[in-house]
Amino acid sequence: MSPKRNYSKLTLPCDASYVRIADTYVKAVAEAMALPSDAIEAVAAAVREAADNVLRYAYPIEGIHSFDITCESISEGLLVVVKDYGIPFDPHSADVGGGFSRMRELVDLVTIHNLGPHGKEIHLVKFTQAAEPEAADATKDSPPAAPRSKPPEEFTIRLFQPADALEVSRSIYKTYGFSYPNEHMYFPQRLIKLNETGRVLSVVAVTPSGDVAGHCAAFGFQDHGRTAELGQAAVKPEYRGAGCLRQMSVFLIDECVKRGMTGLYVRAVTAHPYSQNVAGKLGFVCCGIVLAFASTATVFLEIRERLSQRESFVAQFRYIQAPEPVEIFAPERHAPFIARIYEKLGCRAILKTTIEPRFAGHSILKITMAAFMPEGFAKIDVIQCAEDVAEKVQSAVKGLLCRGIRVVSLSLNMKDPLTYYVVPQLEEQGFFFSCVTPGTPERQTLTLQYLHHILMDYDAIATASPWSQEVLDYVRSMDRNQE
Repeated sequence: MSPKRNYSKLTLPCDASYVRIADTYVKAVAEAMALPSDAIEAVAAAVREAADNVLRYAYPIEGIHSFDITCESISEGLLVVVKDYGIPFDPHSADVGGGFSRMRELVDLVTIHNLGPHGKEIHLVKFTQAAEPEAADATKDSPPAAPRSKPPEEFTIRLFQPADALEVSRSIYKTYGFSYPNEHMYFPQRLIKLNETGRVLSVVAVTPSGDVAGHCAAFGFQDHGRTAELGQAAVKPEYRGAGCLRQMSVFLIDECVKRGMTGLYVRAVTAHPYSQNVAGKLGFVCCGIVLAFASTATVFLEIRERLSQRESFVAQFRYIQAPEPVEIFAPERHAPFIARIYEKLGCRAILKTTIEPRFAGHSILKITMAAFMPEGFAKIDVIQCAEDVAEKVQSAVKGLLCRGIRVVSLSLNMKDPLTYYVVPQLEEQGFFFSCVTPGTPERQTLTLQYLHHILMDYDAIATASPWSQEVLDYVRSMDRNQE
């Protein structure tokens, strides 16, 4: 990459009184490049429009915010970039106008770049000589909907449509800022593609005026599409307290029943009990605790300023078809408690043991991390269990720790008799009980977890029911880091 030429950067608070500083800065750079006086005034006016757009629309939630202005000499003239880390918008949306029309009148090229969790940029180019750009991005600004004084009494709940994507991204931003672990939620076009390909099944709540109030989805389909996770939920602050999340969840569950699915699970945050309560009222029952899943950078805007430790989740499950009794090879140490979890879920677990393990072949592991998981978290799925599984898991964990992973989730199939024998070996390596996730007649998942130099403050984990607290206490009793 070639170095930038005559590049400078100015960071300003989101305060109207600082716009004149931006104006002075851009004019000084343009004068140093010997731009004509009319061009200098035009580019400065365009920057004022861009700055005004940031001040008006970028940060709907109060707080201390800033934006950047960079100037760079390019071969064609002057490039000015105005960047903020505020609410997402779709540069391909037809719902755009306002200040961007004025900017295009003032400079030769205006483009808008949505960078997901890295914010967004407005690029302004003023050519030093008369020249026509090859193509201009026909985008317009789309200010967020004005807050309502009170939530509407009813919503229309329906399946996601491509036109909803922008407001879904905004719902996520208004709930989490740019700290939500699944980056695709910030990219409207990705949301559209994921729904088109069937990897995500989204529903939205729409107000009588047509505003998208919230989003919820089924994703992570397993067992040939028969089970999935329910989540990616967000409700804009102005519509909270009106039952929006519950209505979306009920609609989505009904849709999953129509599609012949057997069960759904959720991961509810423990920074507050609201999500757990909603899931409990919908019939979801605690089946475990996923410790330290999300990083401390996760933010719940207007709920909590910053997490004191990595955010843990309550795993909850619900059968949406009446379950048959299941035979499982639960490890002896945990068998009684696992049987209780199944009982709470309305399913009878038949605990099995084998006299002698029959190991054959080699273990196969699937490791998931990076863009598909929160920062510092990785997941290992034991696809095929054999005598070398403990050795292979230990090697995989060492490799993950070298890559900065601090939390490892390990999933095994309790339909496999070998799970009964290998869990004690894995616990010797530092893994301990996390949760049980029922699935299909072919797979019933036991998840263990590994924390690398993380001492959890279990008293800071909020649970919403006596049973959830009992499960948390059980997990705590298995955590060797507490000794």
